[in-house]
Amino acid sequence: LAELAGIALCHLNDKFGRRRMMITFLVSSTVICLAVAFLPGSSSNGSLTWTAILKIIFASIGKMVVSAAFMSCYVYCSTLFPANIRTTALLFSSNLGGIGSVISPQINLLQTLVWAPLPYFIFGSSALLASIFVIFLPDPDKVKF
Repeated sequence: LAELAGIALCHLNDKFGRRRMMITFLVSSTVICLAVAFLPGSSSNGSLTWTAILKIIFASIGKMVVSAAFMSCYVYCSTLFPANIRTTALLFSSNLGGIGSVISPQINLLQTLVWAPLPYFIFGSSALLASIFVIFLPDPDKVKF
């Protein structure tokens, strides 16, 4: 359900601009990941506490926003690059996303091995780094080929 809502959020790209919305999605996913990292841990008796409920809500909202950013990346790349290199550029970005999908379960293991909030810091910092890189890309709404 979170991914479907994230895909629906991509309709905001047409209203506010692709670049601006992609940066907004990435920065908001950073903020949400860091918010989840700073929430206190769940209780040891296994009961559902209000912090566990907040973590579930924030994680679902974060998944929604990350899905919107991922789908916006496809739209952004397809409008940014000219037709002769569009396929290669989309394939390259898709492969990088696939590498991230393979690495993410191992990063999640750091939660039990090193420090509980570490995966949230890694995911949040990578989203922040991506939003900084998007700032330096041209706006596809204004680029003419």
